[in-house]
Amino acid sequence: MTFTIDSSTGFGKRIERQLADETVVWLTTVGKSGTPAPNPVWFLWHDGEILICSQPGKAKLRNVAARPQVAVNGSG
Repeated sequence: MTFTIDSSTGFGKRIERQLADETVVWLTTVGKSGTPAPNPVWFLWHDGEILICSQPGKAKLRNVAARPQVAVNGSG
């Protein structure tokens, strides 16, 4: 999954700072029923990429495999 942040804008700069400072974000996937499934996850922001790891067999992994469109939201 690839996305870019336009750091030339004030909003983009704020998002980059937030990603650099936070340790937990909300990863929202879509479950089998079509219902959004938000989960707090630890993540690493490095070189413009978000790395999220999970234990094998978790529902969020099945959800992403079935529907790779996800949302990532900070807590701040």
